[in-house]
This record gives sequence, C-alpha cells and structure tokens, in this order.
Amino acid sequence: MAGRSETLVIEGPQKYVRHPLYLGALLMFLGWSLLTGSVLDLAATLFIFLWFLLIQIPFEEKEMRALFGERYIEYIRDTPMLAPFTKRKSR
Repeated sequence: MAGRSETLVIEGPQKYVRHPLYLGALLMFLGWSLLTGSVLDLAATLFIFLWFLLIQIPFEEKEMRALFGERYIEYIRDTPMLAPFTKRKSR
C-alpha cells in the first residue's frame, strides 16, 4: 500500500469502540424497529448487524492490519469492536 498516508485514529469515539459508525447505525436501526414495533424492521436490523459482523468489519480490519501492522493489532487487543466498555486495558 505504498503512497498512502492515513493515520490511525484512536481518540474520540474510536477510543471506546473500533467501529463507532456501525454501532451508531445499529442503535438507530434497533431504535427505529422498536419504535415502529415492526418485525420486518427488526429482521432488517438483524440482517444489517450480521452484514457488519461477518462481512464488512472483517474486510476493513484486514485492510487496517495491512496498513498499520502491529499498531492496529495492539488497538484490537485494547479496544472492543462494537460494545463499549467490554474489554479491560492490557496495560
């Protein structure tokens, strides 16, 4: 990945979860499905959750490991994927 100059952001929301955008989207979809009481909306939320968990996040994390190497692996060890406050700091 020569020529790339991204920086690894580990402050702000990323301090608590590695994928805050996906967490926010899931909470929004879950809230909407609970508000409407629609089983179809709840099923769509489950589908979106599974898509993020099984396809999107693994793809992105593979890219991040390739780009940032050991720094990203350390970030993975210290920061939960989607559920804030579920990992203890190893340091």
